[in-house]
Amino acid sequence: MPLTQKISNLSKEVKTNLVLFIACLFLFFIAWFQPGLKQENRQYFTSMKADEISSITIKRQGIDQVKLIKKAGEWFLVEHDQLKIDLPANILRVNTITALAEKRSYSQFQVKGTDLERYHLDDPQVSIWLNNEHFIIGGTDPVNNQRYAMQLGDPSNTIHMINGTVFYQLRANINTFISTKILPPHASIQSIHWDNKILELSNGKWSFASEDSVVGTDDSVIAEGSVIEKASKITSADIIQIVQFWQKAQASRIETAVVEQVKSDNVPDKNMEITIHLNYPGKNNQQIHFLVIKEKNQIKLLRRDAQTAYLITPETLKQLTEFIF
Repeated sequence: MPLTQKISNLSKEVKTNLVLFIACLFLFFIAWFQPGLKQENRQYFTSMKADEISSITIKRQGIDQVKLIKKAGEWFLVEHDQLKIDLPANILRVNTITALAEKRSYSQFQVKGTDLERYHLDDPQVSIWLNNEHFIIGGTDPVNNQRYAMQLGDPSNTIHMINGTVFYQLRANINTFISTKILPPHASIQSIHWDNKILELSNGKWSFASEDSVVGTDDSVIAEGSVIEKASKITSADIIQIVQFWQKAQASRIETAVVEQVKSDNVPDKNMEITIHLNYPGKNNQQIHFLVIKEKNQIKLLRRDAQTAYLITPETLKQLTEFIF
């Protein structure tokens, strides 16, 4: 039987459904392939890629300069007046900055050098070097709240319109550029000293020692004089848990340039001192000294060599000293 005859024998409802099905397929084809529609040609602020960046320098008008360097795959805040040493950088902040390289440019236009003042690019509040490329960010377009930005050295003198939120992130407080992790990235703890008490890794096993006792990760207690009751209850699981807490511990906030304040306050002896021996890429047997300062509503772990205080909660302190005190 011919196909046309078969179709003519179909009921009216079936014919209607068949037509509708073919029409839906046709509309789906149009929606999916969008024939005749010109594809959007996105423009970007720079031709750089974020993962190509290994150094960042930010000059901020009226406030301190920020310099970030990538070492062995990790970012550090370096050469800052408020810090005696380089500190691991806040990776979220770093990612925000490196993303500037691939930031979308919503519109572009060319100007003469004499017109830069109109866009607050003649004396910018933010200048940033990504590797050796120099960029500046100026004022805000009052209509769309986007920022004027350009690359210095570009012979075309092209101004780009970019998302304005990055401006405030570049001018954020220096404390927000420091990692909130209390220990350096990839640090391997070798020992933790609390006054006369020690957690120590030796021959692959952890042990707890005090003036009165030694507790190993085999849950045994080796008496040295009188064994204190609390130490005798520490198990290998307890010891490993404390070490893991230190490895993962983070501060809720960072304060810099606090050394002079602490000295002038005549810190009493009751403040606990903690020394951590650790290894991390490029450095072995490093010591970090913390002073635990208990204030009214907060607790600070003051790292004296960095002039930096890590603010933690009482709950965090309890985790870091659980089973020890």
